Amino acid sequence: MDPGDGGACGGFVMATAPDTHCASPDGGRGYAVAPHTGSESDDDDCLYHVKLSVPCIQRSQGVTFTVVLTNIGTTTPATGAAPYMDATIGTYPLPNTNPMSTENNGVYTIGPVVFDRMGRWTTLFHVYDPISAKHGHFSFYVDVP
Repeated sequence: MDPGDGGACGGFVMATAPDTHCASPDGGRGYAVAPHTGSESDDDDCLYHVKLSVPCIQRSQGVTFTVVLTNIGTTTPATGAAPYMDATIGTYPLPNTNPMSTENNGVYTIGPVVFDRMGRWTTLFHVYDPISAKHGHFSFYVDVP
């Protein structure tokens, strides 16, 4: 995570424990939707497993997120998901930089994303059309120096 210019890098807030909400007796339905720590979890409705990565995050610099999405039931790539993301810091929204997503067999890139304020952002990723039964979402904390 070398930013190249000597500045500090931000990224996902480290997880203190693995996400196990989908392994609960109610299948995750009793889970209070909250942002995850780390960069890997199941979505809020226990349909998909996601692994995220992002290079060095610096304030006001564009970055691209990589999203690896699999179906929980079959562990096959979740293709055609057309992911997009929102983010907020408090009530302040992420600036609109018109990020685009591309896919390669269930591996997606979303960018450019620009965090224009320092602090802890809540990122919210959406997959599939919001009115589709396949729709899912997941959120993670990201720190920006």
